Amino acid sequence: MLKFMCAYGSNVETVLGEILLYVFLEQALDAPKIMTKLEINELNGGFISKSDGVHLLREEISGQPFHQLVFGASDITGQLKLAIDRAFEKIIEIENNYDDELKIVDSTCQWTIYNPEATKFMVELMTPNRNGDYKPDMAFGAFLGYEIVWSVVRQLLDMTDVFK
Repeated sequence: MLKFMCAYGSNVETVLGEILLYVFLEQALDAPKIMTKLEINELNGGFISKSDGVHLLREEISGQPFHQLVFGASDITGQLKLAIDRAFEKIIEIENNYDDELKIVDSTCQWTIYNPEATKFMVELMTPNRNGDYKPDMAFGAFLGYEIVWSVVRQLLDMTDVFK
């Protein structure tokens, strides 16, 4: 708990955004968590990730398993445009630091922070094989929180009635 409080302080929006992103990726996309932001920054050796969490998404394409590492970005603010801009700034920074972000996940697999079965799976997934298997692709998941000003929405809806 102390690590959590030191990492986040009183930034409730950041914590809420990361929790909602986690729930969305885990429940809606069935993409299990690999690391939370707290775990990423604790195990990274000095590199500060912009990712709010890393999840593993598995899909079947033409009967073949296809894996994506989903790097999460969340932002909760009062304005939609600002939330989108901030989330995409994180995504761009994550993508620009692809090698470093991937090294964090790859080294974590070797550190065995998971149960033995999950560790074995992650090591096999992240290690290229001679038979041409690939490393998982990088993907992004974003969760945006913003305020809807209902008076503005009502005005817009009233304006559309004029055009009917």
